[in-house]
Amino acid sequence: MPANAPPSSSRLTTSTLTGTRMKAGSSLKRDSLAAELERDPQLSTAKRLARKTTLNTHLSQSALDRELAALRSSHAALEAKLKDRDVQITRLEKDNEYLTSREAEEQEEREREVGEMQGRLENVEEELRNVRRLVAEVEGERDDALDERDALERAKEGTVADLQAQVDTMTGQVEHYQSELSECHAQAEANGRLVQSLREQVDTLTEERGRLVGSRNDDAGARVVREELARQTKYIRNLESKNLKLTSEVTSLRERMMSVEVLREEKRAMEKKLGQLDAMRARTVELEAQLEAAEKERKNWASKAAMDFVPAHDVLADLRLQHATLLEEHGVVSAQLNQRTIALQAAEQREFESKDSVADLKNQINALKQSVDRRNRAKAMDEREIGFLKALVASYKAEEFVSTSATSPIGASEHQSDPKDASRIEDLEATLAEYKAANKTLLAQLDTMEQNPIHTASSSRAAKDEELAKERAKKEKLQAELEAALADSSSLTTTVVTHTATIDSLEQQLFELSGEIAGGRHVPPNTRVLCFKDNPMQQYVDLRQEAMDKLKGENEALMQRLFEVEARLGARGPAAGGSGVGDGDGMDVEETMLVGSGSAGAELVPRKSWETEKEMRQKLEEELKQREKRILRLKEIFQSKSTEFRACVTSIFGVKLAFYPNGNVRVTSMYDLNATFVFQPLGSSKTSSDTANLQLVAQGELNPEDVTDLMGYWLGSEQCMPGFMAAMTLQCYETWKKGGGQGEVA
Repeated sequence: MPANAPPSSSRLTTSTLTGTRMKAGSSLKRDSLAAELERDPQLSTAKRLARKTTLNTHLSQSALDRELAALRSSHAALEAKLKDRDVQITRLEKDNEYLTSREAEEQEEREREVGEMQGRLENVEEELRNVRRLVAEVEGERDDALDERDALERAKEGTVADLQAQVDTMTGQVEHYQSELSECHAQAEANGRLVQSLREQVDTLTEERGRLVGSRNDDAGARVVREELARQTKYIRNLESKNLKLTSEVTSLRERMMSVEVLREEKRAMEKKLGQLDAMRARTVELEAQLEAAEKERKNWASKAAMDFVPAHDVLADLRLQHATLLEEHGVVSAQLNQRTIALQAAEQREFESKDSVADLKNQINALKQSVDRRNRAKAMDEREIGFLKALVASYKAEEFVSTSATSPIGASEHQSDPKDASRIEDLEATLAEYKAANKTLLAQLDTMEQNPIHTASSSRAAKDEELAKERAKKEKLQAELEAALADSSSLTTTVVTHTATIDSLEQQLFELSGEIAGGRHVPPNTRVLCFKDNPMQQYVDLRQEAMDKLKGENEALMQRLFEVEARLGARGPAAGGSGVGDGDGMDVEETMLVGSGSAGAELVPRKSWETEKEMRQKLEEELKQREKRILRLKEIFQSKSTEFRACVTSIFGVKLAFYPNGNVRVTSMYDLNATFVFQPLGSSKTSSDTANLQLVAQGELNPEDVTDLMGYWLGSEQCMPGFMAAMTLQCYETWKKGGGQGEVA
């Protein structure tokens, strides 16, 4: 017996061996007790009954023991299975609770992340809108600045050209003047030497004159010398005046040269600025190329759309006509299909009747075949019987012949009985002949009866077979036509359904177009609406589409992660359930899940979400850098423009302006630094006058009598602040003028 056999099998084997031994012992004792049993039938019957009862009791007891053992083993197995089932149910309940809590946490986390993402998305959208608005403003200002720059460049180019021409002219003049100056210097030196020589001559002549005066020698030579001296003196005076004039011209030319140097320095600075504008020009060229490419693409798309465009009304009318035609064809095909169905039903009815008649004929043929077989068997039996009888008669004749040849008295007695036997034989032969005649008659009748029905059945069968073949051919033809009609009907039905869906969609589109037309948002056919590629609506649509694509990608990543976790749990769950272990296995599963979730801490956030956030962050950082650069540039431009504005206001209106962060404005007269006024804006003012938006809150160190009258008249009575400032400017100018214009003008 195997080692792993159940106890019930061992008990069954033991009971079987015991029964076999009892049967063997009873078989051994059967011979010794046979005599007693035969001598006393009642005792033997009682003992037999007692033994039978004992045997039945023993067998029933053994069967009950076996059943009890089997039930106990099955009960133990069921209890073990029940324990395993309870353990598995407990583990699954724990897993289910853990998964439920984990799913709830993930759902809450997902909802929180979605809320945060939505909030961040809204914030980003708001920031993007602000940035776009600022970008639009900055681009507008940039366009204005570019226009101003172009105007300044044109003015600068004109100014530079004029200055260059002036510089060239002045350079020529300077060179000419320098050459003249060098000639004048040379001539002045020559004149100086000549003057020196003349002075020496004058001194000599003076001495000679003294001598001559002393001698009073008034001759012609002295007169000539005097005339020559007068002429030389006049010439020297002319040279000195010319020298002074040339010196003044040289001084003015030097000043002009200094201004030319200043202009050259400004020209170099402007050339540096123009060098910085080369990058901007290259960028402008690239943007213009992109704009031209986008314009070409838009034109191609518009031309293609105009070529491929078909009005919805025409399409709807064509589809309705096709739908009506298909409905008519469907009606005709449905009528033909009904006719073919009726003909097919009639053919099936005829075929059913033909099958019934064929079955009847087959039954008749089988019956006739059975009767013929039966007659043939009867005929064969009769022939065998006739042969047997003939053999028997021949044997009788032989015996008779032998008996006639014998001389014994027995033979004589037998011979005496020959006439009776002969008469009996003759009677039998006559009866046999009658039977044969009756059999032949019956066979002839049977043949006649069988030949006529068979011939009629064969002829009717041939006709019915021919008719059945025709019906089958007609049925096959109708079946083919029915299949073709069904195929056509299915195709027509599909076409009708397609056209119906198209008509519904066109009707819906027409309804929507009616709403668009009523709302004034419909663009008629052959009408082109021009708009910038980077318009706010397209930006909003692109932003929403990009956000939706990002959310879809994140959702797909989360679903893939969830499927991986479910597959992992599903792969671990059956392994844990099939191992048949207790609660410790469930704890191992939970620990494995926790370790897996802990090891995947880097993937708690989907990679798609992280990449999306990273790209968004990089884009925002780049936009922030660009924005900071633009703001810095705007600040520089604003500072330079504000300086120009203040200088312009100072030179035109005679006042200096200073703006404070709290909104106050300080106004100082350029003719009197003590004439200072501080104005404060009125935020709650509802008057229509522009001058009522500011209020005088402080003033400088002025004579109150001079200011009070002006304030009372202009600010109190007239409510005119420009008049007050004009009066103060005029008063300060008169004071400054009375003081002789002393001091520096602010």
